[in-house]
Amino acid sequence: MAILAKDYLLDKEQLVQHASLGVARAVAERIPILEDWSAGALGGSTKIYDLDGTALFVDYPVRSGRTTLGTVRVSASGVLGSPVIAYEIGPRNWSYSKAKSALEPKVKRQYRSRRILRSRLVCYSYPKTGVMFEMAD
Repeated sequence: MAILAKDYLLDKEQLVQHASLGVARAVAERIPILEDWSAGALGGSTKIYDLDGTALFVDYPVRSGRTTLGTVRVSASGVLGSPVIAYEIGPRNWSYSKAKSALEPKVKRQYRSRRILRSRLVCYSYPKTGVMFEMAD
């Protein structure tokens, strides 16, 4: 019997705990640059999916007031190994919502006979991410 990531998805509480503990550990271990994160708090999450639709990762921004200090990425499933996958320093220079907004008109033009069902932020070759559009028909 194969072990599938989708069978071991973590709930929201577990994801927040992993992200919070990851940040606390990084601060306690005095990882350079991440020491400033002790003044931060987790912001709203962003899920990143596999191409098959299974949640792979969840990103949590670490914010102090209006300043984004960075992002902590956690595994969405217990089979992916380490609960904390990566730390990203500073604000992101790429936005899923902006990419989706820019790409959606192009996708609609190229596939006029189809309807967009949904879009998702996907990881297709770690750490590469992109926008995937699921189409009807």
